[in-house]
Amino acid sequence: RQLNEYLEILSKVISRYEGTVDKYIGDSVMAFWNAPGRVPLHARQAFATVLSGRMALDEARERWALEKLPAFHTRMGIHTGEVIVGNIGSSVRLNYTIIGDAVNLASRLEGLNKQYGTSILVSEPARLEAGDDFLTRPVDLVAVKGKTEPVLVHELIGWRADCSPEQVDLAAMTTLAHDAYRARR
Repeated sequence: RQLNEYLEILSKVISRYEGTVDKYIGDSVMAFWNAPGRVPLHARQAFATVLSGRMALDEARERWALEKLPAFHTRMGIHTGEVIVGNIGSSVRLNYTIIGDAVNLASRLEGLNKQYGTSILVSEPARLEAGDDFLTRPVDLVAVKGKTEPVLVHELIGWRADCSPEQVDLAAMTTLAHDAYRARR
């Protein structure tokens, strides 16, 4: 019952922001934007989805705690890029899905949250495409398995307008520190 409620919460938020639920993989949800129909500002919609999803899950966790149920901590990864979308499979079974390096990077970002102690990691291309309404802080340069070119990864903190002065300061200080580190200062 709780797993179904958890998946329902996330699926409704994804749908509200014009996303397509691709599949459920255990207790995770794979979703994408901009297919089958065009979604203007799809990266922005994805960012709004994960922030709204985090808020909805925070509310659900309060109810679950009262029922002494597990918290279901969620990690999310967002990347934007070229993918193949369509009915993929065989003559025995087809699945409408997406594949490609961009999908692999998003999945890798989701998993890296555990290593960095974060809950939402986004790639630099996704951050740039989503726009300035979101507050992020740089986390690391990440090279995906099989790729030589690293990608700058950011933690998505929240909607810039909703963030506290402390969160804004943290993002600014982290950016300065990261820039100094990359410049070997």
